[in-house]
Amino acid sequence: MSELGPIDPQFDGLPALGLKNSVEHLAELAGKYPGAAEMLATYLSKSLPLVHLGHYERVAESALQYAERLLQKRITELKSKPKDVAYQLVYGYKDHGFVIDQTEATAVFGDAMIKRGTNEYAMGSSVYEWLSSIERAFSYAHHKFYMYGSVDSECGFYRSQD
Repeated sequence: MSELGPIDPQFDGLPALGLKNSVEHLAELAGKYPGAAEMLATYLSKSLPLVHLGHYERVAESALQYAERLLQKRITELKSKPKDVAYQLVYGYKDHGFVIDQTEATAVFGDAMIKRGTNEYAMGSSVYEWLSSIERAFSYAHHKFYMYGSVDSECGFYRSQD
């Protein structure tokens, strides 16, 4: 099973759009407190290479463009234009950890795009529950269970350190 979240490019655990937001906030502060404008400008010039600001914004724009292209290839009709859906996914959420659940996904993508009660979902849910029960059984014995990839891939366990 998986989760859908925002498209939020990260650099060293920080959002690419965070730099732009920070500069915008400093500009707002400079407008609100004109006496601090020179100090803020000095701070920015010493701590922020301008190439970073441009680079991070281009990464976000690239994510937007990539999402739009992927969404344009959808057979199922979206609630809005692919460009608008992509914009919502890149710029509409302020937290990287925001989980786009079924209700939110329906609001973003439209009802036709979200599948409920399918045989594939039921099977995936059963497999997930089965693997979760194996994981719980191993945890009682202070072991961690893992499985990567397909059924032909590696599967095993190791003794946990806790």
